[in-house]
Formats: sequence, structure tokens, C-alpha cells
Amino acid sequence: MNGKGLLTELGNIHEKYYMEAETGSLSTTSKIRRPLLLAALIALMLLLVGCGVVYMLKMQNLKLGQSQVTEQRWDQEQHTMVEQTLSQQTLTLSGLKGTPSYQAAQEWYEFEQTYDPDHQIFFSIKDNPTEFPEKYDFYNPYSQEMVDKIDEICNKYDLQLIGAPVKAQSANTMLDYLGIDSIFLPGAPAEASADWASYYEGGYFQTDVTFRITEGEDAWPFHSMLRFCYSPKNCFNNDLFALTGEDWQERNYTTSSGQDVLILRSPTVWESWVFCDLGDATVNLRVETIDQVYTDENGYPEVIETPMTDEQLNQILDTINFHLEIHPGDPSILEGQQSSTNLSQTQNGYTIEVKQVFTDGHRTAITLGLTAPEDVDLEQYLDEPGIHFDHWRYNLNAGDTGSGSDTLSFRVDNDGKANTIEIFGQMERNVKEGLAFPQGISCSLFLENLYVGTWGDPFNALLSVEGVWNFDITLDEGDWQALEFVSDPITVKVSTGWDVNGNDVFEDVTITSLTLRRFGGMFTSTWDQGALDMADYGAGKFPTVVLKDGTQIRLRGDLEPLDSEKEGSMIPLEEVDHLVLMDGTVLYPVNTVSE
Repeated sequence: MNGKGLLTELGNIHEKYYMEAETGSLSTTSKIRRPLLLAALIALMLLLVGCGVVYMLKMQNLKLGQSQVTEQRWDQEQHTMVEQTLSQQTLTLSGLKGTPSYQAAQEWYEFEQTYDPDHQIFFSIKDNPTEFPEKYDFYNPYSQEMVDKIDEICNKYDLQLIGAPVKAQSANTMLDYLGIDSIFLPGAPAEASADWASYYEGGYFQTDVTFRITEGEDAWPFHSMLRFCYSPKNCFNNDLFALTGEDWQERNYTTSSGQDVLILRSPTVWESWVFCDLGDATVNLRVETIDQVYTDENGYPEVIETPMTDEQLNQILDTINFHLEIHPGDPSILEGQQSSTNLSQTQNGYTIEVKQVFTDGHRTAITLGLTAPEDVDLEQYLDEPGIHFDHWRYNLNAGDTGSGSDTLSFRVDNDGKANTIEIFGQMERNVKEGLAFPQGISCSLFLENLYVGTWGDPFNALLSVEGVWNFDITLDEGDWQALEFVSDPITVKVSTGWDVNGNDVFEDVTITSLTLRRFGGMFTSTWDQGALDMADYGAGKFPTVVLKDGTQIRLRGDLEPLDSEKEGSMIPLEEVDHLVLMDGTVLYPVNTVSE
């Protein structure tokens, strides 16, 4: 390392010494030795400062660039949205200035500034994307040029790819596989629940946890979110984060376990950043340091924001295990929670059974039965404080997974037994062509850790049941027919969003197809379906299905029945007479589509 490089690593050194190290001429020996000797003396003095910090971490050590951005914000006094221009600093998570990992991130950052600035390449291929090997998944490339640049950077700076992602059903499964009990130090006064975790074959690890400090009169009293990110320096990490605004403050702190960290905070931003350099890796934390409390004590609803003090943040950092040991274990740990074709599964005395599955090709409804031990009254918890799972998800095991939304709720099963209730779930997927759920496709439903309490707060649960219920379900029951209401393109009025004052914006949109299925409708237009709303909630105007006997079924803006979770909420297609849209347009079925 040359004189300038050493000074760069030390940081907090007067600018003139950088200049001398940079401009030392190779023509005379004296001009080479002076800045190098000076750098060595400074380094020696700092290393001799007993237990003091060797060098001060600074935001400048992580900074890649700075720009101006325009944002909209809500003006409390004017009660409207206003535009403002702010400064934005872009930082890297990969390493300190001058290191290969930093230089690689800098080159990628500069590449992104000039490559596809108007996103024309992205939009030209987004409907027919190229599939790249999983080892590039972390970088999200969408063109061969991007993949080539990633390879070029890795070769230039002698770095590895972060590698393919390791897949696990849940955060807890991933942590078990990696041999991680907690990101907190043993015995730390903290309670935590892992919400999400990811790991890549090159050693990159990241997890989100909900946590609370449990000791200390002045400890932060709320549950907060924390993201922990471990990044090996021998891998190319192109992950960046942007700090917007002029009020970011930086300070150094040495934790009670002796770890030096850089803290970046803004009084107006909910999350603070913490950076730690471990030599062969970096650790970054993103900590929620502002809490919102809703109150109507003054006769009207208002939000009170409570910021965390520096001392409270220090106390949290004192509990973190920055030198977390990650040891990938037996792959069978990941395979141990694979879905089962057994549609009745029991964990710790609680049985969940798949009672009914029905699909209309685009939406699927799943009804489950939950049975607790006979002395447990589940029904009393349905309203308050509520019954929840720590984690749950649906997965399609084949085909075009598309985009969409999933729901899960608990309800009375009306069998007269307090220890049994029903779980009702829905999957919805929007795909470009064909059906999201063709007959015979397999899907899985993953449920982990049942608890009774406030949603998102399993720590104070009245009832807590650990376990995994994981079902492999074949969709062989359903109705794959649809009624088509549009033969030629029509123009109708729909909601396309909101203006700066928060009012709904309604526009005329051309629709080329509108089909109605058992669980609701789908339409095709130049807009994505998720960007349009077919209802005017403020005026109480909804799309309505009118049956031949005059019965009306109101639909939401996404064309799903308003009471979709109730029994008998499926639309009887054979009894449909016509459809009335929000703007009064009346449509009659033009044909029946079978897929």
C-alpha cells in the first residue's frame, strides 16, 4: 500500500498529506520517502494510542457519489403535496474507500449512471426476460451487457460472485441451517423474532428481525425492526443505499464488546444506518429509530412520532453480535420442512386439516380446519387480540407464478366447539397468458408458529404454539370457465390513482377484454390491472353483477366480491344476466370461455 492508500484507510487526516502522498514524484528518492515516512509515522502514533480508536470511520469512506433528487412530501400547514429538491448521497455497503470491494462498487455505480438511463432496454425485454444462471441472482441483471460487466468487475478486482441463493421455507429454517441462534450476543437483554433471512453461497447473509430491549429504565420501550447484513469482502457486492436530505449526522461509537461502528442518523428519517468494518467482511445494520403512536386524545386523530435517543441506540448496538459465526450445515435441515401430501398435520397438539380447495383459474380459495386441545377456547381470541401465524406463504410449484396477492384469516366454523375454528385463505395471480391455476397444478401452503396476541408481536402472546404445517395441494377441484363481456374494445371510466391533494383521479381507459369468473373479474387494457380501480369508494359506486332473478353482487375495485370471505360468495356464472360498471356502463355476456 502506498502513502496515499494508507492515509485513506486511516481517515480523518489533513488534506495536505493526501496531496503530498498523491503527487510524490518518481524522479527523486527524497520526494518518495517523505510522504511515505510521514504516513508511517502517523500510523505508528495512532497504533500506540493504547485502547483508543485506530481510525475514525466516516461517511466519506463509504460515499460513491452525490446528486440532486426531486421528491414529493405532505405539507402539514398547506394540507397538500409539494415538491422539493434534495441532496442525495449514495453509499456502498461493501467496504471502505480504496479497497477492492469499494472500487468494484464504485465502478458499478458509474456504470449504472450511463447504462440504460431512460430504461428503454429494460422495457423492451421485460415481457420476455432472459434467464441468467442463479449465481447472478443477487445482482438482478436484465441484459447480457450487465452480466458481462459483472464478470469484468470481478476479474478486474479479483473478487468472487456472491453466488446462488440458498432457499429455505422460512427465516427460522435458514437460521437453523446456518447455525445461528441469534444476531444478539449471548445473554443480551433482548427478545427477537426473525421475520426473514437470506443466504448466498459466497457467504453473504441478511436477516430482518423484530426486537425489543428488555432491561434498563431508559431502554427503548417499543418493538422495532432491524436488518442485519453480513457481506464478505472477497465478493463483489453492488448493493447501495441512498441518504436523502441535508440533515444526516454521523458519529462513531465503540460498543461494550469493543466493536467500532459508524452511525448515520437523520431526525426526519425512520431508519438509521450502522456500518462496521471487520477486516475480511462488513456488517451493516438498518435500525428503526422513530416510532409512531396513533392517538385521539385531543378529540381528533393524530400521529405522534417518538425518536430514539443516541443512548438508547447505543444500548441496542451493545447487544449485537457483530462477529456472528456463520456455518452452513446439513442440507437436510432445509429439506426437512418440504411440503407433504398429508392434508392433516399435527404439531404440539394442534391439528390443521385441509377441508376444501376450489379455484376458478385466477383465484384459489382454501378452507382449513384448526383443532386445538379440548381445554383451549380458540373462539374467544378471534376478535381481540387475534390469532396469527409468525410466517405463512403460498407457493406455486410450476407454471407462470405471475404477480398478485394472498390473504389468510380466521373465522368461526359453527360446529359448536370452542376449540375448533376455520382458516380461510385466498391466492390471486395475474399472468400474461392462460390461467394462473390450470387444472392439476400443485401448490404448497406453509404455516409456521401459531400465536394469540397483537399482530406482529409474538413476544407478548397469550398462546404460543411452535411448529410447521406445510401442505402440498393439487388443484383438481374448480371451475375453469369464464364469461366474456367485451367483444370489441370499449372505453370506460376508472380510477388511476390520486392527485397531489389526495383526491381520486378518474380517467377514460380502453378495455379490450373483461371476463367474469367464480371469484371475480379480470380485464385487459393498456394499463396493468393492479394500477386501475374499478370502484369509486368515496361516492359509494361499485361494479355490480346482476343475476337473472334481480339479485345484485357488488364487487370491489379489483372486481372481487365485497364479501369474498363469506360462505357462498362465489358468483353463479350460469345465473348472471349482466354487469354494471362504476360509470354506469352495462355489459352483457358475449360468450363463455373454457380453458
